[in-house]
Amino acid sequence: MFENLKAQKAIDAIAPTLKELDQKLAAVDATPDPIDRLVKFFNAVAPIYDQPEQLNAAVAAAQKAGSKFTETAEALRDLQVHVQQSGRDPYGWNRTEKGETVTGDNVYLGNIYGRFTKTANYWQSSFSRDHSYADEDRQIIGGQAKGFVESHVPKMHKDIAKITAPKR
Repeated sequence: MFENLKAQKAIDAIAPTLKELDQKLAAVDATPDPIDRLVKFFNAVAPIYDQPEQLNAAVAAAQKAGSKFTETAEALRDLQVHVQQSGRDPYGWNRTEKGETVTGDNVYLGNIYGRFTKTANYWQSSFSRDHSYADEDRQIIGGQAKGFVESHVPKMHKDIAKITAPKR
């Protein structure tokens, strides 16, 4: 019983942060340009990635609590994985440091179908240049950004709903 109380307290503590994240993800959903969506997505996830203690504590407490929190613990673990996969990495897509705002100048895309790795801003400006492969670049790089966002955002919305839904 004590473990259930600790789990509920940890979940209640992180719920406002997750609801805010859910709102930011809704803004990501509403952004039409796939590269802009990716930058917004990284900015939405970055604060949780930078300070994972609260999420880690909720995961641990829910796992320890047992059967009443099984679904919540699973959703918390899934959300934790999405945050970790979307975090900062000096060699990855989001090449920012802790606390730094994510922009088109520090998000890198490419290394796909013969495209070199360049900043998101480079690719966006390249799409408007007058060259024969601009449309192809737009489809490939835009598809890369879109695929990444779509592999995370819908699942994160579902996980947040499971975590923040009132328990009976």
